[in-house]
Amino acid sequence: MNPVDFPDRIAVIGSPGAGKSWLSSRLGVALGLPVRHMDKAFWQPGWVKTPHTEYVDTIARWAAEDRWVIDGNYSSTLHVRLPRAQLVIWLDLPVWRCTWGIMRRWWLEDNRDNVPDGCSDEFDLEFLWYTLTFRLTRVPATERRIREWGGRCLRLRTREQVMELLDRARRQHTALWRLPDGREVRLRPLRATDRELYARAIALASPETLRARFHATSFRPTASQLDYLTRVDQVNHIAVGATLVDQMGEEQGIGVARCVRPEGSRTAELAVAVLDGYQRQGLGTRLVREIMDVAREKGVHELVAFVDGERRSLVQRLCRIGFHVEEAEEGVVKLTHRIPGPADS
Repeated sequence: MNPVDFPDRIAVIGSPGAGKSWLSSRLGVALGLPVRHMDKAFWQPGWVKTPHTEYVDTIARWAAEDRWVIDGNYSSTLHVRLPRAQLVIWLDLPVWRCTWGIMRRWWLEDNRDNVPDGCSDEFDLEFLWYTLTFRLTRVPATERRIREWGGRCLRLRTREQVMELLDRARRQHTALWRLPDGREVRLRPLRATDRELYARAIALASPETLRARFHATSFRPTASQLDYLTRVDQVNHIAVGATLVDQMGEEQGIGVARCVRPEGSRTAELAVAVLDGYQRQGLGTRLVREIMDVAREKGVHELVAFVDGERRSLVQRLCRIGFHVEEAEEGVVKLTHRIPGPADS
């Protein structure tokens, strides 16, 4: 597969069961793009069809947005999506693979987040036949529409190509680092789509880690607090997360570093937190170095950190990478670090 430049508007099309929603959701996370599932526009609870005019208006509104991943075939609205799409990803997988995807969905009774509530998957002979004959009845027309459109289209024919594309998307927007045991950690900008990921990480943190970061041994963030922690502008509020990815492509958040400054200020306050099982392995230091690089690009000249005086090992690690103890009083150590600009490097 040739290198891929992932744009801001991506349409994902293909047969039922090909994995359009699965891929779209993960591309959205990897690229920081909002994901729009067309099934949610076409259907209402209980598998009731949305009135056609209302459905088309919704798709047109989505397509008019500046950034998106829209998944769904629905040839009746290709004329709305294609003119706005900057890339089409066509999942043209074998019929057996798509059929297996549909059957698996029925057998496992998967709760999908790409359809409205009250739309449970049940065996449907007519839909199964539609999937089995999709290549014969739908693909020729799709090929013609794509040719007429004339834009960039990636036609993926195997599961391996799909996974390779997803891996490239993740690598394009991440830095890679390894834990001492060899596991690969992805360091990437924190995004609004990381809300649930962040909440799960907080739920796994020990009372000691919560106290060090949030000054409380128990912390359940409110919706507004989660918004503040994840909806960052990466200019005045910069945040970099560390994640592990399992074999199914699911991410687990294991650490985050952030720095926050008043608008127009050259000084930002630093905070870093790492889940207990990954502490003292160099991840916190790596996150701080990553945030320093991003902060430099955004015009931050100085980082300030306030550390609990009992966390001596953290103070020592920060000093080893260039921080200086400014003052220590009432159990809190203030450290500062001047970030060299490009001319100083």
